[in-house]
Amino acid sequence: MKLGITGRIAKASAKRPWLTIGAWAVGIAIAAIAAGSLGDSLVQEDKVLTTTESGTADSINTAVRGGTDVPVTETIIVTSDTYTFTDASFQQAIEATRAAFASLDGIASVTVPTLDSPSPVSADKSSALLTATLARDHPDGLGAALNDTTAGLRLEGFSVYA
Repeated sequence: MKLGITGRIAKASAKRPWLTIGAWAVGIAIAAIAAGSLGDSLVQEDKVLTTTESGTADSINTAVRGGTDVPVTETIIVTSDTYTFTDASFQQAIEATRAAFASLDGIASVTVPTLDSPSPVSADKSSALLTATLARDHPDGLGAALNDTTAGLRLEGFSVYA
């Protein structure tokens, strides 16, 4: 019976096991040295030569929201089917919502629309947007606290969403 190439390698390896183990050890050592000398040559950093959808989206996001120095914000919506933005009840609901979110640990500020500057308010004046700016060193549980605060607000005639 004639052995193929793999059969001959297996037979030679079985006859000289220590030589085979030594050859493998030398091969692994050479591979480790060669891999160490590659450095960053296998790392892809901004070497994309074509425009991708994700790259375009990232560019738009950076242009609209700014770079990484821009603070993180949370939008809070106060809406009513009964009252409009100019009503005193709506103004009280906005203030109650602002106070509830501003009291949370990790909130730097809460910006609200006013009668003098009614932006952002919906065209029919039934909804207003508040913007909570998070502190740079906000606690990890702030997201849950925001959700709990939203769920806990009970304002008659109003709905609050974060």
